[in-house]
Amino acid sequence: MACFDPDGYGTVSLFFMFLMQASFSFRPSLVLWCGVSILIARLGMWLWFLSQPNVYSNLDLPEQTVEAWLAAGSDLNFLFLGYAAIELLVVLILSAGLAVVVARSRRLVRKFLSTERKRASLSRYFSPNVVDQLSSSDAGLAKGQQQNVAVLFADIMGFTKLCEKATADEVIELLRGYHDRLGKAVFKNSGTLDKYIGDGLMATFGTPTTSPQDSENALKCAFEMIEALDDWNAERALSGEQSVRVGIGLHWGIVVAGDIGNERRLEYSVIGDNVNIASRIEHLTRELDTQLVVSDDLVRAIKRSNPTANLDGLIDAGVQKIRGRDSGVRVWRCSK
Repeated sequence: MACFDPDGYGTVSLFFMFLMQASFSFRPSLVLWCGVSILIARLGMWLWFLSQPNVYSNLDLPEQTVEAWLAAGSDLNFLFLGYAAIELLVVLILSAGLAVVVARSRRLVRKFLSTERKRASLSRYFSPNVVDQLSSSDAGLAKGQQQNVAVLFADIMGFTKLCEKATADEVIELLRGYHDRLGKAVFKNSGTLDKYIGDGLMATFGTPTTSPQDSENALKCAFEMIEALDDWNAERALSGEQSVRVGIGLHWGIVVAGDIGNERRLEYSVIGDNVNIASRIEHLTRELDTQLVVSDDLVRAIKRSNPTANLDGLIDAGVQKIRGRDSGVRVWRCSK
């Protein structure tokens, strides 16, 4: 085998195929192991070749000149150790480089998966446009801040009676269908799903950042919730199931928003007196026999942001007394 023998270099090219396949495993250790194995195999081949009779290398030549090396190159028993060393060095550098590339690729994949998990977690609570905003921003949500927010509470009317004869699986299936439809309406209207409370739901519009459309989006969401449940009730009626009637309360005002909890469990939420008022307004749906009660504060906020907003679906219900407050609250009810 001469130093210019093409078959010898064709053999090492096959070794490179093993390196390529090892890199597909995304395991840097396997790539390095494969590279070391190639080095050992190739070195062993050279040592075996040099141990054969009549085989000699450039170190055995009486003169160490380029002319002497070129003259000996035509001899199949001659091995130029310089080419052998370069070949081993190429294998070493290539193996190390591929191992670094594979290690970096693993880190990128892990970072991507971590980002996707965070996005999936965020998507359970925030609308898609808010998820994109949070994912692209380095700012966290931990810092509390005061801001004007529309707060929505929704609760199933007569839930206890509705589930009186239902099995546990039927109750869970009912709640899943109910929460799914209401949750979709929240996200469709750029709202934040704050929490599920048994058969109830709390959502906010204007978190974590505010927009001029927050108050109007909250009202649209409430009407879409009612419409979604009407369609669902039509399906339930066909199978002989009872109708699900919802009570929705909407209020607008300043709240404190931020991460609440401790280092073991944090929850992004809003707190404040206006949250309590929204909850009390939702309870007025029973007294006023309607599915939707909206505070006058939210109606005025809608008119400020959009003077041409369509409020035909609401009827002024006057000032109503709510629990925990000496003064009443002016509210509007659904016209249906």
